[in-house]
Amino acid sequence: SRDTLYRTIEDLPEAIPIADSIGREYSLSADGQQVAFVAPHQGRPQIFLKNLNSQEPAQLLFEHPQGASEPCFGPDVQSPCIAFTSLENGVSQVFVYTFATRAWMNRSRNSHQEGSPSWFPDGKSLLICRDTSSIIQRSLTGSEQILVPESEGWNAAPSTDGRLVVFMSSRDGDPEIYSLDLKTRNVKRLTNHPAYDTSPHLRGRRILFQSNRDGEQRLYSMNLDGSEVTPLTPDQVAENPQWVP
Repeated sequence: SRDTLYRTIEDLPEAIPIADSIGREYSLSADGQQVAFVAPHQGRPQIFLKNLNSQEPAQLLFEHPQGASEPCFGPDVQSPCIAFTSLENGVSQVFVYTFATRAWMNRSRNSHQEGSPSWFPDGKSLLICRDTSSIIQRSLTGSEQILVPESEGWNAAPSTDGRLVVFMSSRDGDPEIYSLDLKTRNVKRLTNHPAYDTSPHLRGRRILFQSNRDGEQRLYSMNLDGSEVTPLTPDQVAENPQWVP
């Protein structure tokens, strides 16, 4: 909210500020100790890193010549890395920056427009949105499979626990939250509201999401089947929810 990052408990929604001057594109490290976020630097968006337990200012993590967006921390605490989106030859591509080598690698390497990277829990593959329509799984070895094929609407913002993929889609007219069972490949609509339901984030037995269903952007959680929708910021405008690891 207003570039301040807050923490709250699902069963006791009292917002506690934990960092300010954080851009709306952010990601928490696997141990919950750091936040990577996007902020302008010399005319381009770049990724900055801030320790949440320190008063020290955020530091520029790296400087990509085309800028960087959509950071997503990998799940491995021992070998930290960040997936992000940038341009190569005028095409949006997904890269992975490795802390140990201080280098990035293009994990797309194709002519498709790709973005919205999200990790599988084992850290061996990524969820990626392709051409704003399909959602693919790409391993770090380069193999891939289409999980959500092209539809009449767009598909975006995937998140997975290794069993389900949750994502938002406009296939039924307005943005709603859907799930994909990775075993059965069944797709299920989880929300059904004329408002915009977006930004799903899955962990455990609950899904976070963002909605303007009461006229303002607020955060909600729900069960894996879409039941028990719970407002988490009933009195506060908020965006882009993520579960704290």
